[in-house]
Amino acid sequence: MISFLYFQIPIFFLLLVAARQDYLYRKVSNDVIAYIAVFSLPIIINQTNWLIPILLCLLFLVLFYLPENIGKTDLSIVANSIGGADTKVFIPLLLGMTSNEIFIFFFLFSVANIILILRYWKGIPLFISILFGYIGIILLSFLPILIRITFGD
Repeated sequence: MISFLYFQIPIFFLLLVAARQDYLYRKVSNDVIAYIAVFSLPIIINQTNWLIPILLCLLFLVLFYLPENIGKTDLSIVANSIGGADTKVFIPLLLGMTSNEIFIFFFLFSVANIILILRYWKGIPLFISILFGYIGIILLSFLPILIRITFGD
């Protein structure tokens, strides 16, 4: 069986490039997101539990496409709260994660997001938070290797 680390490590470096672009220019190249999607495909194909990742992808799509007004209800607080590049990168990343990985991802994502909110009051570059969340996924993937090294097999 091929290790998912062969795909996760290039995704991490691509997220690093995307986070830098998001921080400096507030735009992320579609080429970087396309490469992330390509490297995510083998991980997505081996996914066994689809319910939670699909529900979260739908949630992010709703947050992206949510209009500012529905009837007389003003939704401008949550409308356009997530950008197009963020949505495009969340979908392949989330579809390739298990429930435990999603929990770790969003925990580290939230910690980094709180720090960024305190630093930047407006216009939070979400790719930095996504990068910190994905670091947790890579560390979780290294855990079986560390257990084999420590206890011998």
